[in-house]
Amino acid sequence: MAADYEARLRRVIDYIYDHTDENLSLDTLADVAAMSRFHWHRVFRAMTGETCAQAVRRVRLQRAGFMLSNTQASIDEIARAFEQFSAIMSARNLWPHTRGMLGAYYDDPMETPVEDLRSLAGAVVDTAMEIPAGMTEIRIPAGPLAKLRYKGPYGGLPKAYDYLYGRWLPENGHQPNNDVVSFEFYLNSPMDTAPDDLLTDICVPLR
Repeated sequence: MAADYEARLRRVIDYIYDHTDENLSLDTLADVAAMSRFHWHRVFRAMTGETCAQAVRRVRLQRAGFMLSNTQASIDEIARAFEQFSAIMSARNLWPHTRGMLGAYYDDPMETPVEDLRSLAGAVVDTAMEIPAGMTEIRIPAGPLAKLRYKGPYGGLPKAYDYLYGRWLPENGHQPNNDVVSFEFYLNSPMDTAPDDLLTDICVPLR
């Protein structure tokens, strides 16, 4: 039963991202989920913590903010990945094991075509959590890293990266460790935080 609800939730999330500019009423999303509007409204809210209308509004606002960034397409796909990740965590009641959300990035979105970008949406979890099918355990080795705390909309992250890589690292004599993935640690969530108040730690492993 949980797997069935998870599949419905993930199907609706994909539909919202693929049809952002179209009619995304409760009736429409309930049809996508193959449930009555009465039941789907309650299921969606219980699993995600927000109503369908709130989720649609949030995704639309995120996309509008991302349009200010040259990397809108890649950020949009990352946001979708986090929605799918959250759906799995909610359906399987795994949130108590998490210690924070993060994104791992293997390529520079300013230099790599969108279709070739490699990134991961995930969370820091405790050792008691069994990694479910469909997810991969990634271990980031201990070592020195540069950390820049950025406050503001996610669309402004590229400028923060430019500062970290283009100024801070060379001015302080550091070089990134290209053998270890860079990552972002999210200290709050766009679900309950205004874009200007979002906090992100950009973490770059060093040689």
